[in-house]
Amino acid sequence: MIIASLNINGGRNPLCKVQTMQLINYVKVDILLSQETRVTASCMADWRLKLKGTWFFSNTASLSAGIAFYVSPHVPISSLVFKEIVPGYLAVIDFIYNCQRILIVNVYAFFTDSFTFLKSSHPNTLLCLGDDFNCTLDPVRDRNIHSTEPLSTHLLQHDLDHHFPRRSVFGSPCVRK
Repeated sequence: MIIASLNINGGRNPLCKVQTMQLINYVKVDILLSQETRVTASCMADWRLKLKGTWFFSNTASLSAGIAFYVSPHVPISSLVFKEIVPGYLAVIDFIYNCQRILIVNVYAFFTDSFTFLKSSHPNTLLCLGDDFNCTLDPVRDRNIHSTEPLSTHLLQHDLDHHFPRRSVFGSPCVRK
């Protein structure tokens, strides 16, 4: 299963929409977490028409933020549930894939105690986190060399240490040009 996280920086932009859909098709993304969608109701309908699958959108009234999930129709999952934690900023999908419960968290902006809702999740649940935190926790793997938001870095590190003291982080070192 291929899971991707992408800040699309404006889902109403026709070029952004085309490029995102091309990426999904080219890479054969099974689940996409997107941040900064800023979509309207008509734009959401357009995304759903142009790319078949299951879409979940979470927006704010001002359309200044927004997150979305796309689940390909080819992914053999069951018991798919979408839940907004903070509209436009934090939402999750929960499902079963190959007998494994998976919780995917999509975060646009981080704030204190973002992960407290996880206390109610099953201990054997596999957790996947896609984000746009604008901060750097691991200078070797993160694409941002310097932390652009020191407060975000501090809050994220604190919550990860508190809620996930025995976590594993997979990833290759970021290649900088």
